[in-house]
Amino acid sequence: MRPAGDIERLIKDLSDTTSAEMDERVCGDVLRALAESEQTSVLTWPKIGRTIMKSPTTKLAVAAVIIIAVMLSIHLWDKSTRSAYAFAQTVEAMQGKRSFHIQTYFRERRKDEFWAEFDEEGRLIRYRQREGCGPVEYMLTLWEAGIQSQYFPQPWGVHLMQRVDNTDGGLEGLEEFDPETIVQQIHELVADGRAVMQVEKPAPYVRLKTLRVTRTDGEPLKQVLVVDPATKLVVRVDNYWGQEGEQVFHKGTEVLEYNESMDPGLFEPDFPEDTIVIDQISQEVGMAKGEMTDEEAAVETLRQALAALAREDYARAGKLCGGAPRRLLDKFFGQWRPASDVSIGSPEYVKNVLPVYRVKCTYDVERDGQIETISPIFTVRAVSGQPGRWYVAWYVMLSTEDTITPKDKTAKENNVSRLEVNPVGGVVKGIIAPGVQVGDYTLGMSKDDVLKSLGQPNHIFYGDEKYTLNDLPRRYYMVFSDISFAIVDGSVNGIGVHTPSYKFTNGLGVGDSEQDITQAFGDDFRIKETEWKDFFTYESEGLTFEIHKEDRTVMEINVSRSG
Repeated sequence: MRPAGDIERLIKDLSDTTSAEMDERVCGDVLRALAESEQTSVLTWPKIGRTIMKSPTTKLAVAAVIIIAVMLSIHLWDKSTRSAYAFAQTVEAMQGKRSFHIQTYFRERRKDEFWAEFDEEGRLIRYRQREGCGPVEYMLTLWEAGIQSQYFPQPWGVHLMQRVDNTDGGLEGLEEFDPETIVQQIHELVADGRAVMQVEKPAPYVRLKTLRVTRTDGEPLKQVLVVDPATKLVVRVDNYWGQEGEQVFHKGTEVLEYNESMDPGLFEPDFPEDTIVIDQISQEVGMAKGEMTDEEAAVETLRQALAALAREDYARAGKLCGGAPRRLLDKFFGQWRPASDVSIGSPEYVKNVLPVYRVKCTYDVERDGQIETISPIFTVRAVSGQPGRWYVAWYVMLSTEDTITPKDKTAKENNVSRLEVNPVGGVVKGIIAPGVQVGDYTLGMSKDDVLKSLGQPNHIFYGDEKYTLNDLPRRYYMVFSDISFAIVDGSVNGIGVHTPSYKFTNGLGVGDSEQDITQAFGDDFRIKETEWKDFFTYESEGLTFEIHKEDRTVMEINVSRSG
C-alpha cells in the first residue's frame, strides 16, 4: 500500500492531467458509471465506487477518480444535463399541496396576494385573495364551502355575499398561480421537447438556484424559476413574453409559504363597521327568467328595477338590484331614479363565467331642480347560486355618446368632471378621456404636480437607461402602480394605463377584448404588429391600445394629443 504522501502526489498529478493521458480503463469505468447514472437519473457514490473498484489498477487512484468525477458532474450540471434530475426532484417535492401563500406580480409590480388551503385529495377548502389597489384601498375576496364574500373598498364600501358553484374542488383562475400546477406544466413542456431548461450558474454567495425555460414551439414565452436547493421547492416563477430588443410583458408569482399551517382568522370576514352588506345567501333576489331568452331577461329585469326606483318602491327595487339594502339604493341608485319614461336599447353580451349583459337606456332625471338627460349603461347578470334568476348589478357606466347632459352644459364637461364609475371587476379611480386626461391627470400638467399627487414613482426610465428624480433627462417615463407618464421638458406628454383602475365612460379598460375596443371606437385605426403584441392607434382620438398577441385583450392604454 502506498504511503499517504504518494497518494496525495498522485491526486495532484492526475488533477493536472488531461483525460486523454488517463488510463483508458479508468476513464472507461468512470464514464460508464456516469452514463449509467444519467440513464437512471440517480447519481450515487456507492454505485460509482463499485464500478471503479472492479479494477485493481484503479484502487490507488480512487480518490483522484472521484474528484474528477465530481468535477465532471458539476460541469454537466452547468450544461443542464443534471437540471432534469434536479427539476424532477422539484416536481416531486411540489406534489400533494395542502396550502400556499403567494404574491403575484404584473409588469414587475405587486398585484394580488393569495392564501389557499386544500384537503388530502387536493380539493380547495378555502381561499383568500387581496387585490392590491394600495396600502388602504384593496378588494378582498374570501371563499369557503361554496360561499364567496367580496369587499369592495371606498367609495362604496360594499360587502357582497354570493353562493358560487365550486363542485370541481378548484377555483377557476387560481390554477394560473398555483405553484404545483406551474411546476408540473413546465415539467411536461420540457419532457415533450417543447421547451429547453438551462441552469444559470450562480455567484458563489447565492444560495438559490435559477432555471431558465425557453419555449421551442414558437411561443414567445420565457420563464425564470428560482428553486431552493435545500427544500427543492420553487420560490418564484417569472413569465416574460417578447423577443430580444423589445419591451417585455411580465407576470410573476412569488411563493411566500408552501404547505405551512395558516391562521384560520385569515379566512374570516373582518370588514369596517359601516360596510354595506348585500346578502344573496339568505334571500331570493332578482327576477325569474321563466321562458324568456337571456337578452329578454336582461332587458325586463332592468325595466322593472327602474320602474320600482321611479315609484320609490325600495323593497322591490332592492330585490331586483341583487338584494341591495335601502342604504345602498339611496347612496348609489338614487342618482339614477327616472323622472320620465325610459328608452331601453339592445343588450350587449359580456364574456363572463355567468351570463352578463350591458344594457344602455336613456331617460330624464331631476338634480338640483334641473332636468338632465342621461344615458347610463347598466350591468344586468345572472344570480350566482340561484339558477334562472337575474338582477341589476350595482355597477353603472355612462355611454361615450350620451353622457350626463344638463340642458345648459356640454356632454364633454360633465363626462370629465362629474362621472363616477364602478364597473364589473374592481374599483375605478377615474375616467379615461381620450386626448385629454386620465382621472385627475391631464396632458400638459407639470411633472411636479404628478409627484405631489402620487409620490415617489416605482421607476424612471428612457430606453435602456434608468434614472432618479435627481438625475432626469429631457425626455423620460415615470411609472407608478397603475399609471405612467411620458414627460418632455417637465410636462406630461402622454399617459399610460396598465390596470383596470381607470376606465372609459363605456366601462372599457385594460383587460377587455380587442372586439370590445373595435366595436366601441370603430375600425379607423392604424395597426403596428410585433411578435407578442399589436398596437391599435386611433390618431383622431389620441388613443393607442396595446393588444396581447395570444388572448387579444388590452394590456395597456395610452392617451396623447389627438390629431
